[in-house]
Amino acid sequence: MAYSASVLLSSSNFISVSGYAPFALTIDPLNVSLKNKVYSINYNFGDGTIINQNLSLDLNGDPLYVPQTHNYYISNTLNTTLSAVVSFYQIGVTNPSVYTIALNLYAPAMESSVYNQTTAVSLSGYFQEMHLIGSRMFGPNNNILYMFESINPNYIIPVIVNWKTNQIIDNLSLPM
Repeated sequence: MAYSASVLLSSSNFISVSGYAPFALTIDPLNVSLKNKVYSINYNFGDGTIINQNLSLDLNGDPLYVPQTHNYYISNTLNTTLSAVVSFYQIGVTNPSVYTIALNLYAPAMESSVYNQTTAVSLSGYFQEMHLIGSRMFGPNNNILYMFESINPNYIIPVIVNWKTNQIIDNLSLPM
Protein backbone atom coordinates (compact mmCIF):
# COMPACT_ATOMS: atom_id res chain seq x y z
CA MET A 1 0.00 0.00 0.00
CA ALA A 2 1.46 3.33 -1.04
CA TYR A 3 0.66 6.54 0.79
CA SER A 4 0.29 9.81 -1.04
CA ALA A 5 -0.40 13.51 -0.61
CA SER A 6 -1.32 16.28 -3.01
CA VAL A 7 0.02 19.69 -2.12
CA LEU A 8 -1.72 22.67 -3.68
CA LEU A 9 0.72 25.57 -3.45
CA SER A 10 -0.98 28.86 -2.64
CA SER A 11 -0.18 31.70 -0.23
CA SER A 12 1.92 29.76 2.32
CA ASN A 13 5.63 29.43 1.49
CA PHE A 14 6.15 26.57 3.97
CA ILE A 15 4.11 23.37 4.14
CA SER A 16 4.69 20.30 6.31
CA VAL A 17 3.62 16.80 5.22
CA SER A 18 4.03 13.44 7.02
CA GLY A 19 3.48 9.91 5.81
CA TYR A 20 4.69 6.34 5.46
CA ALA A 21 7.01 5.18 2.70
CA PRO A 22 6.66 4.46 -0.12
CA PHE A 23 5.14 7.90 -0.46
CA ALA A 24 3.93 9.74 -3.57
CA LEU A 25 4.03 13.54 -3.34
CA THR A 26 2.12 15.52 -5.96
CA ILE A 27 2.82 19.25 -6.14
CA ASP A 28 0.21 21.32 -7.95
CA PRO A 29 1.36 24.91 -8.63
CA LEU A 30 -1.91 26.10 -10.23
CA ASN A 31 -3.08 28.37 -7.36
CA VAL A 32 0.22 30.18 -6.82
CA SER A 33 -0.41 33.91 -7.03
CA LEU A 34 2.50 35.65 -8.74
CA LYS A 35 2.75 39.11 -10.30
CA ASN A 36 4.32 38.14 -13.63
CA LYS A 37 4.11 35.20 -16.01
CA VAL A 38 6.12 32.15 -14.95
CA TYR A 39 8.67 30.95 -17.50
CA SER A 40 10.22 28.14 -15.44
CA ILE A 41 9.54 26.07 -12.33
CA ASN A 42 12.36 24.17 -10.63
CA TYR A 43 11.36 21.20 -8.44
CA ASN A 44 14.09 19.95 -6.09
CA PHE A 45 12.59 16.96 -4.28
CA GLY A 46 15.36 16.77 -1.66
CA ASP A 47 16.58 13.28 -2.53
CA GLY A 48 18.71 14.22 -5.53
CA THR A 49 15.84 14.42 -8.02
CA ILE A 50 15.48 17.78 -9.78
CA ILE A 51 12.88 18.56 -12.45
CA ASN A 52 12.77 21.77 -14.49
CA GLN A 53 9.40 22.62 -16.03
CA ASN A 54 9.92 25.35 -18.64
CA LEU A 55 7.65 27.53 -20.74
CA SER A 56 6.28 25.46 -23.63
CA LEU A 57 3.80 25.71 -26.46
CA ASP A 58 1.29 23.29 -24.96
CA LEU A 59 -1.14 24.33 -22.23
CA ASN A 60 -0.85 27.97 -23.36
CA GLY A 61 2.85 27.89 -22.52
CA ASP A 62 2.23 28.05 -18.78
CA PRO A 63 4.13 25.55 -16.56
CA LEU A 64 1.64 26.28 -13.73
CA TYR A 65 -0.80 23.85 -15.38
CA VAL A 66 1.52 20.86 -14.98
CA PRO A 67 1.58 19.17 -11.53
CA GLN A 68 4.64 17.09 -10.65
CA THR A 69 4.57 13.76 -8.80
CA HIS A 70 7.57 12.17 -7.11
CA ASN A 71 7.84 8.85 -5.23
CA TYR A 72 9.90 8.60 -2.05
CA TYR A 73 11.32 5.39 -0.59
CA ILE A 74 13.12 4.59 2.67
CA SER A 75 15.83 1.94 2.55
CA ASN A 76 17.91 1.76 5.74
CA THR A 77 16.30 4.09 8.27
CA LEU A 78 13.15 4.09 10.38
CA ASN A 79 12.34 7.69 9.50
CA THR A 80 13.77 10.54 7.51
CA THR A 81 13.08 14.22 6.95
CA LEU A 82 13.45 15.79 3.53
CA SER A 83 12.74 19.23 2.12
CA ALA A 84 11.22 19.62 -1.33
CA VAL A 85 11.85 23.10 -2.72
CA VAL A 86 9.83 24.61 -5.57
CA SER A 87 11.26 27.74 -7.22
CA PHE A 88 9.16 29.88 -9.57
CA TYR A 89 11.05 32.03 -12.11
CA GLN A 90 9.04 34.96 -13.47
CA ILE A 91 9.57 37.14 -16.51
CA GLY A 92 11.08 40.45 -15.40
CA VAL A 93 11.85 39.31 -11.82
CA THR A 94 15.44 38.58 -10.77
CA ASN A 95 14.93 36.31 -7.73
CA PRO A 96 12.65 33.27 -7.79
CA SER A 97 9.64 32.84 -5.50
CA VAL A 98 10.47 29.82 -3.31
CA TYR A 99 8.10 27.37 -1.61
CA THR A 100 9.36 24.68 0.79
CA ILE A 101 7.63 21.42 1.68
CA ALA A 102 9.00 19.64 4.77
CA LEU A 103 8.42 15.93 4.35
CA ASN A 104 8.62 13.53 7.33
CA LEU A 105 8.68 9.92 6.17
CA TYR A 106 8.35 6.87 8.41
CA ALA A 107 9.16 3.25 7.68
CA PRO A 108 6.09 1.25 6.65
CA ALA A 109 4.45 -1.40 8.79
CA MET A 110 5.37 -4.89 7.70
CA GLU A 111 2.57 -6.74 9.52
CA SER A 112 -1.15 -6.02 9.55
CA SER A 113 -2.85 -4.20 12.42
CA VAL A 114 0.21 -2.37 13.70
CA TYR A 115 -0.48 0.67 15.90
CA ASN A 116 2.13 3.43 15.74
CA GLN A 117 2.20 5.26 19.10
CA THR A 118 4.19 8.21 17.70
CA THR A 119 1.57 9.14 15.10
CA ALA A 120 -1.47 7.47 16.78
CA VAL A 121 -2.38 5.71 13.52
CA SER A 122 -3.27 2.06 12.90
CA LEU A 123 -1.57 0.79 9.77
CA SER A 124 -2.33 -1.96 7.36
CA GLY A 125 0.93 -3.77 6.70
CA TYR A 126 2.32 -5.26 3.53
CA PHE A 127 1.95 -8.77 4.90
CA GLN A 128 -0.83 -10.36 6.90
CA GLU A 129 1.73 -12.06 9.16
CA MET A 130 5.52 -12.30 9.53
CA HIS A 131 7.48 -14.94 11.43
CA LEU A 132 11.17 -15.28 12.24
CA ILE A 133 12.15 -18.75 11.04
CA GLY A 134 15.88 -18.63 11.71
CA SER A 135 19.01 -16.60 12.30
CA ARG A 136 22.77 -17.16 11.90
CA MET A 137 25.86 -15.13 12.76
CA PHE A 138 28.66 -15.24 10.20
CA GLY A 139 31.72 -13.46 8.80
CA PRO A 140 34.57 -11.51 10.41
CA ASN A 141 32.22 -8.59 11.26
CA ASN A 142 29.68 -10.84 13.00
CA ASN A 143 26.92 -10.08 10.53
CA ILE A 144 23.60 -11.68 11.38
CA LEU A 145 21.33 -13.31 8.82
CA TYR A 146 17.64 -13.25 9.77
CA MET A 147 15.18 -15.37 7.80
CA PHE A 148 11.55 -14.27 7.88
CA GLU A 149 8.50 -15.98 6.44
CA SER A 150 5.56 -13.84 5.40
CA ILE A 151 1.97 -14.91 4.91
CA ASN A 152 -0.36 -13.31 2.37
CA PRO A 153 1.60 -12.73 0.20
CA ASN A 154 3.96 -15.64 0.83
CA TYR A 155 7.68 -14.82 0.78
CA ILE A 156 10.94 -15.87 2.39
CA ILE A 157 12.73 -12.65 3.34
CA PRO A 158 16.45 -12.82 4.20
CA VAL A 159 17.86 -9.73 5.95
CA ILE A 160 21.56 -9.31 6.78
CA VAL A 161 22.34 -6.87 9.61
CA ASN A 162 25.61 -5.67 11.08
CA TRP A 163 24.65 -4.68 14.64
CA LYS A 164 27.86 -2.74 15.22
CA THR A 165 26.77 -0.13 12.67
CA ASN A 166 22.99 -0.82 12.84
CA GLN A 167 23.05 -1.05 9.08
CA ILE A 168 21.00 -3.38 6.91
CA ILE A 169 23.54 -4.77 4.49
CA ASP A 170 21.26 -6.56 2.07
CA ASN A 171 17.75 -7.86 1.85
CA LEU A 172 16.02 -9.77 -0.91
CA SER A 173 12.44 -11.03 -1.05
CA LEU A 174 11.99 -14.47 -2.56
CA PRO A 175 8.50 -15.71 -3.51
CA MET A 176 7.54 -19.03 -1.94
